[in-house]
Amino acid sequence: MTDLAGTFDIGLEKRKQITNKLTAFYGINFVVMTTFQRTKTEDPALSRDLRHVSVFSVNPGLGFNSGFIYTISGEFSIAAEISPRLLYHYSTTERISGAIKVNDTTQGGSVNIGNQSVKFSLIYHWIKD
Repeated sequence: MTDLAGTFDIGLEKRKQITNKLTAFYGINFVVMTTFQRTKTEDPALSRDLRHVSVFSVNPGLGFNSGFIYTISGEFSIAAEISPRLLYHYSTTERISGAIKVNDTTQGGSVNIGNQSVKFSLIYHWIKD
């Protein structure tokens, strides 16, 4: 089995100092997530169309993030943020059915708000003098 995945996320962020220790932020991100999976097996117990399956998917979209950063000390901070995403999904599956390659394509959109959309972070800031 081969399984490759990656995410590219780049964006702009605006910060607003609330107190000397608390900062609010919000921003917009462009995101692209992609995966590739290939399964090959010679298992005679499986039907021929399940012995070779390749799946490729790409999910471009926009993310919106907002949250707070609290400075504990000069170098340490904690952050909490929410980052829902609006995504377009495109996926293609290739399998062999008998002697013929069959391609299935799916596409659609979604709004992703789930447990991966809420993040808590411990931040260490390296300060150069």
